[in-house]
Parts: sequence; C-alpha cells; structure tokens
Amino acid sequence: MPAKKRAPARARVPEPGVLYSAKELAAFLPSRRQGRPVTQMTVNSWAVHGVRAGNRIVKLGYLESPKGRVYTKEFLDRFLQELTEARSGRAVVAEATPEEAAERIAAGRRKSSS
Repeated sequence: MPAKKRAPARARVPEPGVLYSAKELAAFLPSRRQGRPVTQMTVNSWAVHGVRAGNRIVKLGYLESPKGRVYTKEFLDRFLQELTEARSGRAVVAEATPEEAAERIAAGRRKSSS
C-alpha cells in the first residue's frame, strides 16, 4: 500500500522583527481553500494590489530589498487587523499576542507554585 502524502509542516507563529520572504510568510498562514496552501503569489498580490474589504482596499505592508519584497510579523498583524476592521465595520481591540499569552500563563504558574 503506498504511503499517504503528508502536508508540509507549517510553522505556527512568525517571530517579531524577523524579515520573511513571501514564500516564508505564506507558510505561516492557514489554508481556507480546500486544503491548498497560501502561495507566495497571493502574499505578493496582497502587498501590491491589496484586498477589497467593503469600500476599502487593504494592503499588506512590505519593505523592498535588493532581492525583492520582505515582510514582518508586524506587517502581517496590521494587515489582518485592518482587514478585520474594514470587513466588520468596527474597530477591533487587539488581543494578546501568542508570546504575551504564553508569558501570562507562565507567570500565573510561577505565582501559583510559590
């Protein structure tokens, strides 16, 4: 019986302050298209053309480097928050980042074990 193909391992959260290529950033994003991954072309399209949300166009921020566009976690977070706000029609209060949540959990554990 042939072995089943496994989806490539995907990183959970990009690191703050690190520069990522479109391909690397796409690997952090979950798929919503029948299991197909987000592609680097999609990420570049979001940066150049943006995404229509209501009566706005929301664009993913990027930096231009000699080798092409690079992205950061902060650009992705801002893009997703602006997209959510534009589609919902109201401001979204930013929740704790996964790193902040993990730190709060660890602090709670340290406090309860004392």
